[in-house]
Amino acid sequence: MGCQHKFVRRARSAIRSALRSLILVGCIAIGTATAHADDNIVQFSAHVLNFYQWNQDDSELNKLDVRVYQDVRLGDGWHLRLREDLPIVTTDKIGHDNEDGNWSTHIGDAFLQAVVTTPEIAENTTLEFGLRTVFPTGGLSPFGDGSWQLGPQAGVSHRFPDVADGLVIAPTARYLFSVHKAYDDADPYKQWQLYPRAELTFAETWEIGFWVENPIVYDNVTNRWFVPLDVMLTHRFEGPIRLSAGYATAIVDRQPEYKHMVYGRFAIRF
Repeated sequence: MGCQHKFVRRARSAIRSALRSLILVGCIAIGTATAHADDNIVQFSAHVLNFYQWNQDDSELNKLDVRVYQDVRLGDGWHLRLREDLPIVTTDKIGHDNEDGNWSTHIGDAFLQAVVTTPEIAENTTLEFGLRTVFPTGGLSPFGDGSWQLGPQAGVSHRFPDVADGLVIAPTARYLFSVHKAYDDADPYKQWQLYPRAELTFAETWEIGFWVENPIVYDNVTNRWFVPLDVMLTHRFEGPIRLSAGYATAIVDRQPEYKHMVYGRFAIRF
C-alpha cells in the first residue's frame, strides 16, 4: 500500500510539473503572437485519438490519447507548433505495474513538444527542428517507461503542388533518451524514431498519409529494429472538423512493439 501511495504522489507531482510547463509555454507562445499582432496568428486544434493494438505476446492494448496543438506564425516565414499529449492506457500486458496480466487502466507517459519550422530554404522546401519532453506520469511498464526523457528532432519538408491536389514528403528523425529515472526499476531508454512521412491530398477533401503516427524504431539499448507499415486516411469536412482512420502492421519486428494496430482520430480546429 505504501508503494502505491508513493507511486500516486510521484504521478501527481509529474502531472503538476507538466501542467506548469504547458501553461508557461502557452503563455510564451501567445505573448509572442500578440506582441506582433499584425504579423502573427495563434491557432488551436484539439485531437482525440484511439489506438488498439495486438502485441507479440498475445496481449492487447488500448490507448486513448488527448492531444492539443498551438500553431503560432512568428512572422518572416517562421512557424512554431506546440503539442501536448496525455494518453490513457488500458491493457492486459504483463509488466512491473501489472504483474498479474489483468486488464487495467492507467495514465500513460504525457509529453510536451515544440517544433520550429523555417521559411523556405528552396522552392516549396522547409526545415524543422524541435524537442519532445516526456514525463513519467505512466509509472513503469506496461503503462510507462519510468523515466524523464528528452527527444531532439529534425526534419525536412518538400511539397509537390502538381501531384494530385498536393503531395508532401516530410521525413523526420527523433532521438528519444532517458535523462533521469523516476523509479529504480526503470530500464534505460535510447531510441531512434524515424518517420519517412508522405501525405497525398486527392479529391480535394481526402488525404492519405504514411508513417504519420507510428514510426520506424531503432533501439540503441538492444541494437534492434522495429519497422511497421503505417497508413492513415483522412477526410476533411467542410469547416474545422477532420476524421481519420489508420492501420499499422509489423514488417520487421526484431525489437517487438506490436503485431497489428488500428486507430482513429477526431480533430477540430478553432
